[in-house]
Amino acid sequence: MATLEERIRAAEAELKGTIKNKHTEGHIGVLYRKIADLKSQLEHEKKKSRASRAGREWIRKSGDATVAFVGPPGTGKTTLLRALSPEATDQDSIGLGSLLHQGANIQLLDIPRMSPEALSLLRTTDLVAVVVDPYTLVTLKSLRERLAATGLRLDKPPPDITLIRRETGGLTLSLPRGSHLTEAQVRRILKPHRLFNADLTLRGPATEQDLQDSIEGNKVYLPSLTLMARRDLNPDLRPPKGALALSAQTGQGLPEFRGALWERLRLLRVYLKPLREPVAKDPMILRQGATLRDVCQSIHTGMADRFKYAQVWGKSVKHEGQRVGLDHPVADGDIVTIVSAK
Repeated sequence: MATLEERIRAAEAELKGTIKNKHTEGHIGVLYRKIADLKSQLEHEKKKSRASRAGREWIRKSGDATVAFVGPPGTGKTTLLRALSPEATDQDSIGLGSLLHQGANIQLLDIPRMSPEALSLLRTTDLVAVVVDPYTLVTLKSLRERLAATGLRLDKPPPDITLIRRETGGLTLSLPRGSHLTEAQVRRILKPHRLFNADLTLRGPATEQDLQDSIEGNKVYLPSLTLMARRDLNPDLRPPKGALALSAQTGQGLPEFRGALWERLRLLRVYLKPLREPVAKDPMILRQGATLRDVCQSIHTGMADRFKYAQVWGKSVKHEGQRVGLDHPVADGDIVTIVSAK
């Protein structure tokens, strides 16, 4: 008997292959309802499975960011982990290591098998590194499709969709001009979820899959890197577009990988300089878009309440030592002095 995952994939394949016209709208609605029901059953089974593993020791996130290596067996993930983190260990069959780069402590996870437990662990990471080698390049597309089937949306921003459920009042739909979705399509997608009373607002382009994901509310949006490991086995083979070719044996591509991690994780460094004291040697690691409020929160949860002003030296200000407020965005390499009320 087919598993729930197989039945979902079969229904989704049938939906994808169905030409949309007025004669097939009813059948498409049935397929959406079937997929929604199957996914609901699958989620219920996963909750039961998680409950049965309540006593299992989970791997805790640590450091400034967490990166997971996933891919077919034998593609060099473990060797790559050891090359980047010689002190790596194993916990519950997961390889654990850490990479120090530009002051950031990046936790590395080697996922040996695509088990349900490992896939659920992926949802807690900050970046997924998809690892293949010259002999498994052909599996790259199917591997990414499998990750998408688990609810991971790689290299894609969350759709700008607001859904407010109500008890009464019917459906209120707000679609942007030039929307890819019509009101009829939206209503057909909402119907299997019994969303008859709700306010739905779409901003920007959104597909049927985007709307489905927003309704289900259990998708995780993460950046990714594609790595073609074991480059030394076939130096002449060109990696796929956007992929990094590297070899843990020779060290080729490892510096580029470290730099790519920094960029894709959108990390930045801020150096604290207490009043009348030298600049701290070790930086505070934040994400791009962080403000001085985030700096205060990282120092102490109550510091923002006592904040008076800050002086900043660096790329985020027009002149050195400029006074700024809590909402001032910081840049990589900024030096910050915070003055707070006693």
